[in-house]
Amino acid sequence: MKYCSWIVLFITINVFAQTNSFETPFNSKVNKNAFGIKGKVLPYLMGNGLGINNSLGLEVGFFKNNSIALEGFYNYYYDQEDRVTDRQGVVHETGNKTDLHERALQMSYRHYYNFQKWRTNKGMAFYNGLFYRIETDVRNTDPDYKNDYINQKTGIRAGGLVMGMIMTFPKSSHFYMDYNFTIGKQFKSISSYNIVNNLDVYEHYNYNAFYFNIGVSLNYWF
Repeated sequence: MKYCSWIVLFITINVFAQTNSFETPFNSKVNKNAFGIKGKVLPYLMGNGLGINNSLGLEVGFFKNNSIALEGFYNYYYDQEDRVTDRQGVVHETGNKTDLHERALQMSYRHYYNFQKWRTNKGMAFYNGLFYRIETDVRNTDPDYKNDYINQKTGIRAGGLVMGMIMTFPKSSHFYMDYNFTIGKQFKSISSYNIVNNLDVYEHYNYNAFYFNIGVSLNYWF
């Protein structure tokens, strides 16, 4: 799954971590506010498919240990089935390809805790705050196969709490990793199109649900 890539990154950064003197961003004990660039490009495998998870953003500090972050996301994924039967009853070794395009914009407020021993000795700082996310997902399936839809578009508005930690490389570098998870509530608006008994069928519905997501990025701070 895609989260495997994030776990590998977490393990890798711990390999480089040292018991040393670190300089960490968004620290109330320094004389300036930090500014960070955030990003990632993570490929992942799932079933017969392949995906890529991308993000790019900025984080601007204020009052030294607070920040506002803005991130853009574009994720792509495709998959196909083994031994699948099409609408004409023909069996294929592989087929029924599907793909997902996900675009999102997320803004968050973060408060970083001091915990100076963790910052100085481990290069780690913890934070929590609030987030708001706007997302659009477009899913497509092969019209030659029977599926719940041929095309489905989902608009998502989500908000809630963000919690996480940053972990810096040695003091000589301003690179650091950001690991976090977001929890809250999401509001979905879903529109779908399908062909049933040779007729075009359009559906639209809304619903609310619990929201949970895990995030990671490689950052550079000034």
